[in-house]
Amino acid sequence: MFTQTIKERDSFAGTPIVPQLLNSTVTTGSIDSSVFNRLNFIGAIGTIGSGSVQCYLQESANSNMAGATNIANAAITNISTPNTVFTIELQAMQLTQRYVAAVIIAANTVVALFPQGTIGRFPPVNNNDVAAVNQRVVTPINTTVS
Repeated sequence: MFTQTIKERDSFAGTPIVPQLLNSTVTTGSIDSSVFNRLNFIGAIGTIGSGSVQCYLQESANSNMAGATNIANAAITNISTPNTVFTIELQAMQLTQRYVAAVIIAANTVVALFPQGTIGRFPPVNNNDVAAVNQRVVTPINTTVS
């Protein structure tokens, strides 16, 4: 029996937006959809200074996201509640181009956004982690039954 850990199944495959105060439009690093079956973008919003937060996904044939186009129905708009978490998830088969990145628009707002590839096509996929991933720990499972 083969047991795959989340460490082997999932990857932080795009450069994240680490928690910071944003006053502009910022884009995550791209995820290569040829490596994963699902793509997740996990965001966290802290203090909202003014207005609301918008987040949407784009796809491109280029890893640097040149010529990117918006992905239909892959957006969260008008987030105005502070201290909240959001996700946008899609399947690789929904895409027409290879690379995906998230764009976030915020004004005087603390934001973090983490691109994650999951259900890798060729495990273990944690080999695709970006340099920002420092360490991963998997605790052992106690199989002793009393």
